[in-house]
Amino acid sequence: MELISKKRIIPILSLFIILSALLFRVDVYAVFSVNPTVRTGYTVYVNGNKTQAQYIATYSGTAYVPLNQIAYDLRMNYTMKNNTAIFSYQDRVMTVDYEKNNVSVNGVNHKLQFGTVKKTINGQTYLFFNVNDIQNIFGIVTRYKEQSKEIFLNSGFGILDVSYDIGVNSMAVNDAKQKLFTYANNIATKIGGVIIEKNEMAYNSLNNLFESINAPISQKEFVSGIEVKGISTNTASKEVIQHFLNLKFLVGLSKLSVKPEYFGCYELSDGKNTMQIIGAFYNIDGLQISNADLGVSAVATIEDTLSTHLDDKAAKEVSDRISVSASSARSVQHFIIATVQNGEIKVIEVF
Repeated sequence: MELISKKRIIPILSLFIILSALLFRVDVYAVFSVNPTVRTGYTVYVNGNKTQAQYIATYSGTAYVPLNQIAYDLRMNYTMKNNTAIFSYQDRVMTVDYEKNNVSVNGVNHKLQFGTVKKTINGQTYLFFNVNDIQNIFGIVTRYKEQSKEIFLNSGFGILDVSYDIGVNSMAVNDAKQKLFTYANNIATKIGGVIIEKNEMAYNSLNNLFESINAPISQKEFVSGIEVKGISTNTASKEVIQHFLNLKFLVGLSKLSVKPEYFGCYELSDGKNTMQIIGAFYNIDGLQISNADLGVSAVATIEDTLSTHLDDKAAKEVSDRISVSASSARSVQHFIIATVQNGEIKVIEVF
């Protein structure tokens, strides 16, 4: 494939910035097998405690940890048989078949955004998974500090009850809970149905949306527009679509990550059909970094992806856009309410 020349980078960048605000696609970049570089001298922490992990791996600026080696620290059940690994954590069961290159979560086929690899080192098996995939699947918050050679995993967040401190003031949580119940009750009245139960398993239905937002922005997206899975003009307003496109633009270029923090779910039934009404706050991990540093990271991501160099004008355009997006994201604690039926988002709103 011919590399994109410096002369073409400006029109492509301009096209990308325009399309990123207007277009979305329902595809999501995913891989199974990668070949990261295995490294020593790094420290992996789980809930603040140092683990015995001797090796980590890196690839394209992101970190991979040997999940089978730290499963016990995470209070995660792990088994390996016939080249198939099974990881069980809370209500999530991930099955990874290294022979068939297949991954499933709770029995449903799943595509890893950053891939996995099985390596044998000094007679021991190491199953390396990217920290972002671990966060997306199990709700375990991860952070990679490249300069200090440290990786942090915190199982205190993710799928949680509203009584847990999620970094949102209690008034905001109570208001969101009330809005969720009112929203669900209004729908139940319209369809002549009833709220039959709370169904926390339905939280899984929103995972694809957050995984798509956290997925790396590919070279294809620089030409065709940002891709967000799970939303369309049939399920969301233009303003809501724009909100998620801006969010992916910020997260994808600045190498941040979005984690959902669910505060409730109701299941409705009219006797024939059922649906779930789900509420979730979401936080952007790494947003405490200054706008200037986020801009530098975004420019570096574009240059790495397109194998080229941005001139000062193009770099400033990217940095300014990132600065606006980051400032906006910090100013308001948003939450979403989604109507889900048969595992698909039917309506989604941002508050």
